[in-house]
Amino acid sequence: ESYNKLIESLGYIDDKASLEKQAQYINDAISLLENAQEKEALINALQSCGTMCISNGTIEKAKKLYKEAGDINAFLQLMNEQQIGGGHLHLRNGRIIVEYHTCYCEIPKQVEKMSPVYCYCSAGWCERLFSSVFNRPVTVNKIDTILNGNDKCVFEVVCENEAME
Repeated sequence: ESYNKLIESLGYIDDKASLEKQAQYINDAISLLENAQEKEALINALQSCGTMCISNGTIEKAKKLYKEAGDINAFLQLMNEQQIGGGHLHLRNGRIIVEYHTCYCEIPKQVEKMSPVYCYCSAGWCERLFSSVFNRPVTVNKIDTILNGNDKCVFEVVCENEAME
């Protein structure tokens, strides 16, 4: 139903559209779905996009670092040294905190005011990374983002039923 609303309102976007046109289309779609009270479906779609955005090479590199590390803190340090996940990963209360001090995605930079909901894409990126590395489900919570006006993006990674130490 959400898909039909989008196509009815926005039409299809040309697969050769410029990055700027793609970004505007995404922002318009987000606004339309937010206004239609379909935020949960929108968040799920954006998280799903994020899981496809991360490269298999990045995941394999992170898995290798995890095997090399003696514990979770050493793993996060190695990840930071390799600039995987923004370079500012740390533990807080048994949860991994992911901080990006800059927006790495080109899409939001193409429009004047991208909706902060777009950042659920990054939550999906983090979810695939850490669930692949730990070989178990994780939940990623979006705490704050640059698109919200914060000076950094902050995500919290929670391993199901288990604190990371």
